[in-house]
Amino acid sequence: MGNSKERKLRELRARAVEDFQSIMKLDFGKKRFETDLSCGGRDWFGIARKYYEEYCSDDVKLDYKLEIVRRSLMLASCVGGVEYKRLLAQAYLTGVFGSENGQEKEGLYWLSRAVDEDDGEAEAMMALNYFYARCGVKKNYKKAFELFSKAASHGNALASRFMGDFYSHSKFGKIVSPDFDKAFEWYRIAAEGGDSYAQCLYGREFYSGKKVPQDYDKAFALFSKAAEQNDPNGIFMKAQCIWFGFGTKQNKSEAFELFKKAAELGSVVAALDAGKALYLGEGTEKDLERALVYFEQSAQGGCDEGKCAAEICRKEMGA
Repeated sequence: MGNSKERKLRELRARAVEDFQSIMKLDFGKKRFETDLSCGGRDWFGIARKYYEEYCSDDVKLDYKLEIVRRSLMLASCVGGVEYKRLLAQAYLTGVFGSENGQEKEGLYWLSRAVDEDDGEAEAMMALNYFYARCGVKKNYKKAFELFSKAASHGNALASRFMGDFYSHSKFGKIVSPDFDKAFEWYRIAAEGGDSYAQCLYGREFYSGKKVPQDYDKAFALFSKAAEQNDPNGIFMKAQCIWFGFGTKQNKSEAFELFKKAAELGSVVAALDAGKALYLGEGTEKDLERALVYFEQSAQGGCDEGKCAAEICRKEMGA
């Protein structure tokens, strides 16, 4: 297997170099490019981006611009660092270079190369493929867990959050025994690593106080960090804290604005609470028509309470 991979890599390197040399015969900022190389530059992807942003005029087709980027990134993947392999894999797997046959296979090849080099982000990407059965990969929770474990050990926050999920849910019992303490620790690591979803999960434990001592100050701080990343759940939970004065000063007007923002980002429960505020005239002026809009949004999102609230609001409006 190793010889086969090395042989394919040599073939790709030779093809990439040949392709790149053919590109250099074209008049797309050749002088500037040669200057970059003479200065010892090895940021191949950066150079490819220069082609895309600076050198390709508007009359050059987008497909051709992308091909220049693809070939440049291919060469970078052959001679540069692991981050280029990951970027090339991501480009193939997300359809940046088209959707014809072979894109996923090519993407998975480069992603596996990055995984072989212990790249945490690549390990997390591959784990997600096994977890969700994406990119032509069959669902395999065991392989996903192994890869998430490796990625988490390399500091990947997303992987740490999924490690928490594995220890939280009994459906993964054949792979790992449920353990709240381990799950809580992984969520802490993921939250501190900047994962907004984990910040919400970790914060909710302090908010509810069911399994750990209740601490509204910690909960509010975590929800605020998630909200800074425009996470709708983080914005909603921050609004809840502000509405009731948990861990912060009570301010229903500020909370209402946050409910609206979270609703705009798709939060069903935030739409419900924005509607309640408008229906009751708390934190804002009473407005049944606007309240109904939010109730209907909540109902369309599958919230039963939103459906009931919408019916009550319609009756009161005489609609």
